[in-house]
Amino acid sequence: MGFTTRSSLLRLVGRNDEFAWREFYTKYSPLVRLRGRDHGLDLVAREELVQAVMLEFFKNGAASRFDKEKGRFRDLLRTIVDRRSIDILRKQWRTPKMCGAEALRGIPSQEENSPCQEWEDEWRENLLRQAFAELKAKIEPVNFQAFELYAIKRWNPKDVAAFLGIAVASVYLAKSRCIAALGEMVAELDED
Repeated sequence: MGFTTRSSLLRLVGRNDEFAWREFYTKYSPLVRLRGRDHGLDLVAREELVQAVMLEFFKNGAASRFDKEKGRFRDLLRTIVDRRSIDILRKQWRTPKMCGAEALRGIPSQEENSPCQEWEDEWRENLLRQAFAELKAKIEPVNFQAFELYAIKRWNPKDVAAFLGIAVASVYLAKSRCIAALGEMVAELDED
């Protein structure tokens, strides 16, 4: 399906488009798992959380109810993730294997229900991962390798140039163009 803006992706999800569902799942399930971990959910419970959140969007119509004028998508997603996390924690709390304090440690306090820095950081990381994957698919492999080796892995530019058989100036240019493209992609993803 390619790089789709959140609004158009949500419209397609709301129309039960199978490819949109897959893209939505691929983009947001890692973020849901991270948030579940923040709430103290174990691996099995985090997978249950992913399913509950996806169900909320796909079957219960959260995607089609989203209104950009009423708020940001990230806040809607966070609210749904937090609510389903609380549901899972409450269910665990009712089972004999967990006692009160242990079960409650993952339930967010009132302060955590307002936008928090941890969620914002995870959101930005998720956007960056999405943009990074899209960048890799869009540019010439040698340019992506130059960017990755120099900017991400911190190789010396001369070593990168020698390894890839390109000019040192090409390494700098690849980094500059890739960073600009990533910035645009993240901004586009973050606009909804």
